[in-house]
Amino acid sequence: MNPTRITTVLAAALAAIALTGAGAAGAGAGALSPPAPGRPDPQIADGTLQRRLDTAGTRWKAAHLRSYRYEIQVSCFCAPRNAHVVYVVRNGVPRVPAKGEKSVATVPRLFRTIQAAIDDGVANLDATYGPRGVPKSIYIDSSAQIADEEVGYTIVHFTRLQ
Repeated sequence: MNPTRITTVLAAALAAIALTGAGAAGAGAGALSPPAPGRPDPQIADGTLQRRLDTAGTRWKAAHLRSYRYEIQVSCFCAPRNAHVVYVVRNGVPRVPAKGEKSVATVPRLFRTIQAAIDDGVANLDATYGPRGVPKSIYIDSSAQIADEEVGYTIVHFTRLQ
């Protein structure tokens, strides 16, 4: 069998399996059902992570920092990308590098990333903060039932700009 024919047969078989699985799960219109939600991180459930985030937010506001720069080191099982991105924020407005993620382009956006993980009740969330409230690291595992969807951010070289 030629390679093109093998690819076509394989694609058709995978599509059939996906549709069969969706029908068996009771999903409509051929959509795959999302995995059953797991239990949230115990520190989300007991409010510990929310209190830490709130305290960090208070420290950040008290620092009155509007212009700063930092580097983010991304760790994930995802498509290749620039693992070290430098963000510069002037008067609260980010200058997002071409290969940067807008969702982590400012400290308040980092806070929103953490808050979204709390609100979503992820399986595992770990966030640490510096003395000004700036996140130093964020690790999010959305689901214990899914492998390799975890993402981690390490924030380094935070510098106040004039």
